[in-house]
Amino acid sequence: MPASATATSPLGANFYGADLTEITLCHSNLFGSDLRRVLLQKANLEGVNLFGAYITGADLRHSNLQGANLALAECHRTQFQHANLAAVDFSGANLEESNLSNANLSKAIDLGTHFKGAKLDGAKLAYVEIRPALLEQADFSKANLENMVPLRLEPLPPVPILKAS
Repeated sequence: MPASATATSPLGANFYGADLTEITLCHSNLFGSDLRRVLLQKANLEGVNLFGAYITGADLRHSNLQGANLALAECHRTQFQHANLAAVDFSGANLEESNLSNANLSKAIDLGTHFKGAKLDGAKLAYVEIRPALLEQADFSKANLENMVPLRLEPLPPVPILKAS
């Protein structure tokens, strides 16, 4: 039987290497927690706060993270295959070499996200605006880019010129 918790607040909790398969932690506050190498397959993490969390090497395949906050999270080499990542805030997160194959990233917020070497093949990216982001060597093959927000390059603001007195 899967473990369950609701609206918990283990700030900075250490779950390193734990098996939390099929756990329910909806709307929990896991700010800055250590979730490295944690098994979270088929977990329900809807609306969870993982701001600044360490998720490197974790397995979140087939998990529900809809509306979660992963801003500034360290998710290097994390497994997100077939995960529901709709409306997730990835602002400033590091998803380098992570696998997001066939994940639903619809309406996700990706400002300043690092996707270097990430696998996004088959991912659904509807209504996502990836700007600015590090996309070097990211694999978007077979990704569903329908309704993806076009990249807008805005001019830099003018730099004030200081005169020597």
